[in-house]
Amino acid sequence: MVVNETCSEDFTIPSLDDNEDLRSLKELLLYGVKGLAAYYHHAYVLGGRDDSITDFIKKALSILRTPLTADELVALNMECGEVGVTCMALLDKFNTGAYGSPEITNVKTGVGNNPGILITGHDLKDLEMLLKQTEGKGIDVYTHGEMLPAHAYPEFKKYPHLVGNYGGAWYMQKEEFESFNGPIIATTNCVLLPRESYKDRVFTTGVAGIPGCGHIGADANGYKDLGNVIEMAKGCEPPSMIDDRTLTIGFAHGQVLALAVVLASQDLIHIIDLSVAVIVCAPQADQVFLGLCRIAALGFQNGEYIQVFFGLAEIEAAHLDHTLDHH
Repeated sequence: MVVNETCSEDFTIPSLDDNEDLRSLKELLLYGVKGLAAYYHHAYVLGGRDDSITDFIKKALSILRTPLTADELVALNMECGEVGVTCMALLDKFNTGAYGSPEITNVKTGVGNNPGILITGHDLKDLEMLLKQTEGKGIDVYTHGEMLPAHAYPEFKKYPHLVGNYGGAWYMQKEEFESFNGPIIATTNCVLLPRESYKDRVFTTGVAGIPGCGHIGADANGYKDLGNVIEMAKGCEPPSMIDDRTLTIGFAHGQVLALAVVLASQDLIHIIDLSVAVIVCAPQADQVFLGLCRIAALGFQNGEYIQVFFGLAEIEAAHLDHTLDHH
């Protein structure tokens, strides 16, 4: 009877707290933990480990059903953000350690004449295995969605059959996956439930899963045999053209700071202290620095002090009204 009572217990979001404000703070924490777990998993498959991250995940999940005050929940959400920065640093370390530091790269969105495999999600290890297993087989590999940044990593540039990126926003998947014509590998759960017309071409892997779609498992060493996907691709038509332009990507924190050094050499910006990445923008550099600020998703307005984050590097920028002589 105890087992039956436990199984019938309500574990839905409304059950977290009767107070909607406290429940919302708990739900916010749950979303944060989900994101934290996802990025930790990507680092984990590359060898990354940090007990402080898993300890926080356990703590946060274990107290979701505990009565807590608003202040306590705000503090937990702030702590989740702090642990998230630690996790992103870990992921950055192992991504760049395995595949090099991202660099500014042009990516084509057109299609070729070969059959293709589309890979979506964040998991770079899965992309690496796909590229290795499709070498010399007359199959092109295309990225989609969150996998687009992979083109900027030097290690992936040695594969000529990684030909480009296919598709746009995630909500357009049903139309774009249909027109791709070949198999699709979803490495994370940023994927919509597929139409029946192409459902048999969708494969999930890792922690991702879609009811009714094939799932690619891994052996004890993490290796994934993609043979079934590759054989399917050989019998498919090439992707249909939906776009034909060039995307410029690769503005990771290391690349942006490298650009800052170049701009400083041209007197467009003045680096006060590179160890803490403090940069002052010269008046003539408004448009140049505006582009960098957009990368960080923050605006740059005349005369306004702002704080910009480029990945792991913190850049404090102050616009000078006239000349650098003011400093």
